[in-house]
Amino acid sequence: MEKKYKNYLMVSGRGGLLAMEEVRKQLKFLEKANQHLENLAAKKARPEEAQNLANVLASSFNTPPELKEVFRQRLRYGLYQYYVRRYCPEETAALEE
Repeated sequence: MEKKYKNYLMVSGRGGLLAMEEVRKQLKFLEKANQHLENLAAKKARPEEAQNLANVLASSFNTPPELKEVFRQRLRYGLYQYYVRRYCPEETAALEE
């Protein structure tokens, strides 16, 4: 993180204040997810393949067992939506109809 943000506080939408270590972990996760999506896009993979990344990426979260499937489902949905909008403009138009 840049020094100019040293004295800033990050607030989670659901969990209150975040420690900088949590922000760094989230940044690493987003970079990892982006790299996987870029690799899929380079292979011209179908959007459904982006959903399959959810199982791999969800393993990096420490979640209570009763919430694992909820988080995995949210991740599947988000990965699909992002992939379609970012890499499949022809399917984005179909989603918006």
